[in-house]
Amino acid sequence: MGGASTAGGSAAGGGSAAGNSAGGGSNGGSGSSAGGAGGAGGSIANANIARDAIASMSLGSCAINHLGNVVCWGQYPGMPELFQPPPGQFVRILSGSFLCAQDAAGKLTCFNEPRSSEPVGIAPATPVTDFIVGVSALCWLDAAGTATCPGFRYPPPADLKFKRLALGRRSACGIRSSDSGISCWGDDGKLSGSCGTIPPTGQLDAPAGAFTDIVASGFTSCAVRTDGTVACWGAGDAMDDPNATFCDQKVNFGQAIAPPGQFSQLSVGAAHVCGVKTDGSVVCWGAGTQKGDCSADLNQCGQSMPPAGQFAQVAAGFSHTCGMHLDRSVECWGSNTGGRATPPADFR
Repeated sequence: MGGASTAGGSAAGGGSAAGNSAGGGSNGGSGSSAGGAGGAGGSIANANIARDAIASMSLGSCAINHLGNVVCWGQYPGMPELFQPPPGQFVRILSGSFLCAQDAAGKLTCFNEPRSSEPVGIAPATPVTDFIVGVSALCWLDAAGTATCPGFRYPPPADLKFKRLALGRRSACGIRSSDSGISCWGDDGKLSGSCGTIPPTGQLDAPAGAFTDIVASGFTSCAVRTDGTVACWGAGDAMDDPNATFCDQKVNFGQAIAPPGQFSQLSVGAAHVCGVKTDGSVVCWGAGTQKGDCSADLNQCGQSMPPAGQFAQVAAGFSHTCGMHLDRSVECWGSNTGGRATPPADFR
């Protein structure tokens, strides 16, 4: 889900092992996004569309239409329940294992996919300058850059100020206000959970340099350098064990091997990454670079096979991806189970 007129922002992924919450699948991961208006390279992408205007999860996607209303699509197969987005006007929407929308005054309203078992984070009563949604966690930044993450098991460093945050499944990273470098904290793969031990795939090994935006989902993080190029780390690196799994799900699809070029916006799904380049085209890598039997393998539904055209933003879910064109129309690719890749009339 991804663009906004408030400061900064990225969403970070999550999702339950049952695959029925944001990002689906036991890898975690929903469409976190970074970049947006003002991205590197004087991009044509994101023109006239606020930052974080679209977001994707496991069952579907939500986007903010031209009236400022949140519109969602997708549902459980065979189930009548649809998303119940909040009424009102909003400027940003972000997703993790649930969704939060922010209005022009900075106030957050959070909600979830239909029939999801994931708890919804408790939004602060007062407006925030920036926020991020993770796995059963909601964090925000105040005007001084202090991070508050009441739902995340690893508190952010108290001595650091940030201008961007990204939450993975059990790790977090932030772009420091002081020098635009990245600091990470949390679980580096040594601890075990209900689904076994997290693969030690370098979730905390952030690259050096200066960055403008950062995203994460599941066990993979990516960030946009000041020159518009992308660096990724965590699961999906060339050095990973190709047979590594978590909750019986494969975690290495090459999603941490970023392609060349300059990007204005990124979104990380459960095991794939998509980005809008500064010419408006979309490039994806990781799971879903081919379309096989999607009913048998949700990692090969074509979610990394974007169409041609110019886009403002892109939002990677689990088995599908959606992108918003410069005219605010939306196009999706990958699995269409439950109508998750069929946007409503508001966006056609």
